[in-house]
Amino acid sequence: MAIRDTHFACVRGSQGHYRQYDSIECLLRDGRARAGEATYLPDYDRQRLCAADSVWVVQGSFPTPMGGGFAAFANEGSAREVGARTRGLIGRLHQFLGRTEP
Repeated sequence: MAIRDTHFACVRGSQGHYRQYDSIECLLRDGRARAGEATYLPDYDRQRLCAADSVWVVQGSFPTPMGGGFAAFANEGSAREVGARTRGLIGRLHQFLGRTEP
């Protein structure tokens, strides 16, 4: 799938084998992820990939490529602001595993 909006694109993989996703919910739905793989999410504000455990994830009511309402933020304040504005949940990626609908 082509990446159309770098606010939402993410990557996972290891040992030179990486898979890209056009949205965080696509990454969450992919059952092929394995322990030990690096996962990177985009900082929505700067459109730059960051290690998944270093960003705050928001699942709210706002448009995303696949409709799940997920976005990631390196700045916790930005995540809280967007979460409040979109009536969203805020947490780390591992807290959203198995949850792909708003």
